[in-house]
Amino acid sequence: MGWEAQAGAGVGFLVVGLLQGFKQVRAYRLRDGRQQSGIGRRSWYQDVELYVIVVFAMSHVLCDLIVRGMEAEAMHPVAVSVNSQRMVVALNFLFYGVVNLIVNNTKVLPVPSEMVSLLALSAYVQEFLLFYLQRDGSGLEGQYHYLLLVPIGACVVATAAEIAYPKSVLPPMVRSMGLVLQGTWFMQIAVSLFSPKWISQGCMLKEEGEGDFTVTCEGMGLMRGQGIATLQFNCHLALLLMLLLPLYSVMSRLYTLPQHYEPLGDSEGHYEAKELTQLKDSSRISPRYAQADQFHVIQEDEELEEPTPRRTSTDSNGFHTMVI
Repeated sequence: MGWEAQAGAGVGFLVVGLLQGFKQVRAYRLRDGRQQSGIGRRSWYQDVELYVIVVFAMSHVLCDLIVRGMEAEAMHPVAVSVNSQRMVVALNFLFYGVVNLIVNNTKVLPVPSEMVSLLALSAYVQEFLLFYLQRDGSGLEGQYHYLLLVPIGACVVATAAEIAYPKSVLPPMVRSMGLVLQGTWFMQIAVSLFSPKWISQGCMLKEEGEGDFTVTCEGMGLMRGQGIATLQFNCHLALLLMLLLPLYSVMSRLYTLPQHYEPLGDSEGHYEAKELTQLKDSSRISPRYAQADQFHVIQEDEELEEPTPRRTSTDSNGFHTMVI
């Protein structure tokens, strides 16, 4: 896989990760916890990341079928096998994107979102196995592929957790971060391994068959290159974490519900509590004013008439008595 494929895969993973993270943060800030898959028709812009997946996966498959197929007779058998494995991974991502678009926008496949997530999980697992089997390469690229397993493994775990806990917002966020890290690391591989100016000192890129490359190092060049690769990966991870909080802070300001709005569930509970309070207050009224079989509605302008006690007054001469 040359630098064009590495850079193209990096751009694709980076764009998909940013779009998924944007959508998840927006849904979380607006308190929209509903699953979007399988709920009627949606606007096309809500599935932009799926279109990006389909476009990049299709371009990778067509590149392998057309460009590599024209030179299949001159290719080494090992190179043909490696390219076939990569094409299978791209086909899995393509199949996942197409099925997800059909489920979201039509009623042809009425399947739950967990079944669609299984397709994504299988694609991430195959991608993990592809680079896991290539991590023991004799060249410097083995170290870069070994470090690439970290974001791919995060995507595998996050997708599995999303299937188990579909209402949780944490697994999609972790997966979007893993996709962003994959994208930046793929672009770093394209620069560090396929650019003569940026390759580690003492190492050289060699082509073994059509489409298969390896990096050979002399003396201490391999250890130096592996140390540089580890340092670069730590810088990518630190940069991702440093940019995460400012971006989340900006999106929190943009997507926040006004404070004077109340959710429907809270308002209904408020009215129910108010009715219960009125019933309790009515039960405390004295029996003189509320009988079991008689009810009287008191208007706002009416006053409750209290029974006036009788008082007696004696005239000053002591002979006349008035009853008030």
